[in-house]
Amino acid sequence: MTTARHRAAICSAVMAGLLAAPAAAEMRPTLSFGGMTGLIDMPTGESQKDGVLSITSAHFGPISRTTLSFQITPRLSGSFRYAGTREWNRVVPFPLDTYYDRSFDLRYQLLNEGTYVPGVVIGLQDIIGTGQMSGEYIAATKTFGDKLKVTAGLGWGRLGSYKPIGATGTRPDFDYGLGGTVRTGQWFKGDFAPFAGIEYQISDKLGFKAEYSSDDYVTEAGERQTFERKSPFNFGLEYQVNGVLRVGAYYMYGSELGLSAQFALDPRRSPTGGLTYGGPRPLKDRAAGADWSTEWVSDRGRQSTLRDSIARDLRADGMTLESISFAA
Repeated sequence: MTTARHRAAICSAVMAGLLAAPAAAEMRPTLSFGGMTGLIDMPTGESQKDGVLSITSAHFGPISRTTLSFQITPRLSGSFRYAGTREWNRVVPFPLDTYYDRSFDLRYQLLNEGTYVPGVVIGLQDIIGTGQMSGEYIAATKTFGDKLKVTAGLGWGRLGSYKPIGATGTRPDFDYGLGGTVRTGQWFKGDFAPFAGIEYQISDKLGFKAEYSSDDYVTEAGERQTFERKSPFNFGLEYQVNGVLRVGAYYMYGSELGLSAQFALDPRRSPTGGLTYGGPRPLKDRAAGADWSTEWVSDRGRQSTLRDSIARDLRADGMTLESISFAA
C-alpha cells in the first residue's frame, strides 16, 4: 500500500470512529491560532454559541495573527484576520522585513453533533484577501465522554498542501493583486490532504491539544524560509483563566514555540460574573398588625391557596414548584 493510501486509510478509520461513538457531556469549543473554532492550526467541526464575539492574538516563530470572530447565527460564523510574518526578506528581496496581510473567513455548521453523528463544518478561508491564507475544508468532530474530542477533516488550498492524498480537478491560478476579489473558481479545487487532532480536558481549567497539520507553509517555510517546518505535528496546553480569557503555550511544527490569548465574550454571560437578566422579585415585609397565628398550617384550604400563589410567583421568575410542605 502506498504512503498516500496509508494516510487515506488512517483518515477513514478516524472518521468511522467519529460516526460510531455516542455523544456525551459538552466541552466548550476553543479557538485556533487562526482565530476560528479549532485545535491549534487546524479547524474543528464545532461552532461557538450564537452571538459569541471572540478576539484571538496568537504568535509562533516569525508569524503573528490577530483575529476577530463572530458567531453570526447558530450555524454561520465569520472571522477577520490581520497577520504579520517577520523576516519576509530573508532570502527573497522585499521592501520591508515584515509582510502584513488581511483575510476574511466564513464557516457553516452542516451538522450538529448528535448521539451517533459528529459535528460537521464546511469552511472557506481567506475568501477576499490576497490569498496567502486561502483554503477550504470540511471538518468533523466527535466528543467521547466529558474529557476527549477527536477531529478529522480534509483541506484544500494551503490546507491541502502537505502530502495530499488526491485532487478534485485543477486549482486555477488567480491574480490576487491587492486582494478584495472573491475567488469562487478556486473553492474546493486542486489537491486535498487530511488533517486530524485531539483535545483532552485534563482538569476544569487545563486542556491538552495535539494535531496533524495539512498546511505545508509553502511560502513562509519554503520560498521565504522564515522558519523551518520539520514536522506536521503540533502540541499545546491551554488554561482557562476565567469565563472570558483562555491562554495557551505550544510546540509548533517541530521547531517553534507559540503563545496565544483567546478572549470570548458571550452576550448571555456577564464578563464580571453574575446574571445578565433581572433577578427574582424581592420578598415583601409582612404588614404591621398582620395575623401571626399558625392556625393556617392545619387549614387545607389556605394551604392550597398559598401553594398556588407561590407556584404562580415562581413561574414568573422562570421556575417550577415541584413540591411544598408546611409546618408551624
